[in-house]
Amino acid sequence: MTFGGQVVSMVTLLEYVAATYERERIPAFLDAFGTHHRWDDLVEDVFGIPAEEFEAGWQTYLKEQYGMAEP
Repeated sequence: MTFGGQVVSMVTLLEYVAATYERERIPAFLDAFGTHHRWDDLVEDVFGIPAEEFEAGWQTYLKEQYGMAEP
């Protein structure tokens, strides 16, 4: 998923996590990148929801905040 580059994507992803799941979850989320090999497992372990649900929420956030969505 890129919108003008991966850096922009990561920034919006972290903004979404902070807005939706509280800023305090960001360190656990970032730490989980080093311990999970699959995105689906990472999201499930950190947020307790399926990756599809997390991604749908992020897409809604992008539309609402920036007027952008993944093609």
